[in-house]
Amino acid sequence: MSNLAVAEQLFAELGPILDPQSIVHFPESSSWSISVDADTQVTAALESGQNTLVFALDLGPLPEENLKEAYELLLRFGYIWQTNGGLSAAINAEGRGALIYKHPVTGLDVQRLQTLLRNLSVHRQKWSNLFNYISSKGDGGQLELPETRDGNQFV
Repeated sequence: MSNLAVAEQLFAELGPILDPQSIVHFPESSSWSISVDADTQVTAALESGQNTLVFALDLGPLPEENLKEAYELLLRFGYIWQTNGGLSAAINAEGRGALIYKHPVTGLDVQRLQTLLRNLSVHRQKWSNLFNYISSKGDGGQLELPETRDGNQFV
């Protein structure tokens, strides 16, 4: 079975288990848009010619009044990707915060996919709280960065 066929099957099986608001498949780009809940939007894309799904979590708009602090937090988090199980931070093309995670298609089952999406949802809430805090206080430099559940394994 091809990586694309495996990914298509996983996302088809995910719907009844996770009960997301929606899963939309974009066959032309081998990607999926998953609305995990009202606040959590994840894009999953199959890397062309690779055995990898790339998950991108939209963290939402960055606090305009404290962009420097938000950028610093994202950069600091990106630097410690090895201790966060491969989860990294970025700023997307629209200037919104994003978390990126890559997972091999091989060995991915629907339960692990469900766990991955739920973990991303938890991280979205943590980052939302951080951005809200620096919006109100203006000082993100002293904040603790979100960690994965055991410090070295995201899923």
